Amino acid sequence: MPHIIIEGRKINFESIYVNFNKMVERKDNYIIKFDDVFLNQSKDLILIKTTVIENNINQKYYIQLMKKENQLTLRLDPITDPSDKNSSVKKSIANVARIIISNHKDPLSITKTNLQDFLIK
Repeated sequence: MPHIIIEGRKINFESIYVNFNKMVERKDNYIIKFDDVFLNQSKDLILIKTTVIENNINQKYYIQLMKKENQLTLRLDPITDPSDKNSSVKKSIANVARIIISNHKDPLSITKTNLQDFLIK
């Protein structure tokens, strides 16, 4: 399963939720759209409603952000896990990681991932 683990001394999870904006990325052969963001009551889980269209295949799913101490895990929500994990699905997770790292005040680093190729682009 595609995933990214981010670590940092002070991960401001609520700030990630509050400051995450709806976004659409359009390229020649794909569209990635972040629709809504949800935070659970215990404030340790964020779901980002995501839609991707690649090669005329439309997929809707949630990207899950889970916080544990100084670590944040990004992955596909197991309940809405898309059947076709095409490059747009993987790019969507990498985009969320880039947004979090660029918007965070304290330094964060990616410590583990199987999406390295999608983080470079």
